[in-house]
Amino acid sequence: MKITFRKAKPSDMARWFKVLNKLISEKKAPFINKTDPLTKKEIENRAQQIAKGESLSFIAKINGKIIAQVGMQKYKGRTAHRVHMGWFVDPDYWNKGVMSQLLKYTLKELKKLGFKRAECEIVPLNKASIRVVEKAGFKREGIKKKAFRLDSGKYVDIYIYGRLI
Repeated sequence: MKITFRKAKPSDMARWFKVLNKLISEKKAPFINKTDPLTKKEIENRAQQIAKGESLSFIAKINGKIIAQVGMQKYKGRTAHRVHMGWFVDPDYWNKGVMSQLLKYTLKELKKLGFKRAECEIVPLNKASIRVVEKAGFKREGIKKKAFRLDSGKYVDIYIYGRLI
């Protein structure tokens, strides 16, 4: 299984969101904020953000197929050295180390781009993401109490993770 990694292009967004929408519609993405599939307009907006450099994404591909993505919102002003990250992996590639590899690649690329800090928020029930970030050197820095609502209606905490690059 030969995986390639690269910075995402605006033209990648349609495929990227196809996988994400599949995860959402099949209820395999319970820890992301989105509950309904993304619209064509949302996909176009994300492509424009990437084209303008307002956000960053890195992707993993196998045989030309996007199988994972790390997306980042960039901060501005005195916090412009930071990025806030989120990610997903195609379920066909879960538990194969794809996200660990993509996150390692992403952190190297962010360092080259001059970023100093990466941050993310993870629901404690998302054990896979916690393993991935801790393996990558992120540390839990805090907890936001009852900051996320599960599909069941129950509110749960969010762990705040950070890492210097």
